[in-house]
Amino acid sequence: MEPITLTMLASDPTGCAGGKCPTLYRGSDGNIYVQGMVVEEALKQSISLPGGEDLVRIPEALLTAIRAR
Repeated sequence: MEPITLTMLASDPTGCAGGKCPTLYRGSDGNIYVQGMVVEEALKQSISLPGGEDLVRIPEALLTAIRAR
C-alpha cells in the first residue's frame, strides 16, 4: 500500500501565525482531511464520540473559502 499524500484544498483566509492555519486537504485515498484547533475535553464529553474519532474546531471562514472554489 502506497503512503497517502495530501493536497491542500483551502486554508483559513482570515490569516494565521506561522503558516499553521486550519486547512482542508484531499488525500490520494479520496478522503478529505481537516487540520483544526484542539477542542477542550469538556466540549468533547458533551457529545458521544465513537472510539477512534475526535472533534476539531475550524473557522467558518474556511468552509466559506472551500464553498467559493
